[in-house]
Amino acid sequence: MFASGMAPPDRTMGKYTRRQYLKAGAFGVAGATGLYIVGAGGFGGGPSTPDCETTPPADLDAPTLGQSSSGPTVVEFSDFSCPHCREFALNVMPTLRQQYLQSRKITYRHYDFPIPVDDWSRPAASAAREVQRRSGDTAFARYATALYRHQDDFSDDLFASLAEDINIAPDPVRKAARDQAYCRTINENIQKGQQKGVEGTPTIFVNEKKLEAPNTKQLTDAIDQHR
Repeated sequence: MFASGMAPPDRTMGKYTRRQYLKAGAFGVAGATGLYIVGAGGFGGGPSTPDCETTPPADLDAPTLGQSSSGPTVVEFSDFSCPHCREFALNVMPTLRQQYLQSRKITYRHYDFPIPVDDWSRPAASAAREVQRRSGDTAFARYATALYRHQDDFSDDLFASLAEDINIAPDPVRKAARDQAYCRTINENIQKGQQKGVEGTPTIFVNEKKLEAPNTKQLTDAIDQHR
């Protein structure tokens, strides 16, 4: 665990970029289906499983969009540092928003599931949850998309800057990332995912149907089958 108020290590990791380090299998295994899966070490130890004793209780609900009264519920377990999650967020989620969320045909919920891919997974999640607390679930969704767009450039200053871009005070977001302020919330999300059999990211559930790193057609087909 890195101490409260300290930034995580530099993302370049010596001569390796973060993406090269992932390909080397340092933190997990990139599955053939585009799923980033938990490595042999699981979740135990390391800077991405910090002691949460000094952080506030987990009191934030899962960010939720759509709020359909009769349609299926789509649940996503994801990691802001996961490259496959970025692909899902930037290439699949736009269709989900246009075809289902804007017309409230489904309910969508986000859960954090840092594997970890690198030491920025949890700080990014805490930054996003601070945005949620301050401005709600829609702001969280906008901020999450921005995080994925800038995934290769994570830093405490970036987290603050992206918050400022959507008119949210940057300093509390920076502090939340540094202190891992939502450690307990994130741990509860991980626990929920493990109970549902999540083994990698992104994992999607359409009601109880499990999809691992689905493409747009796979996801929309699953949604239409449950409508």
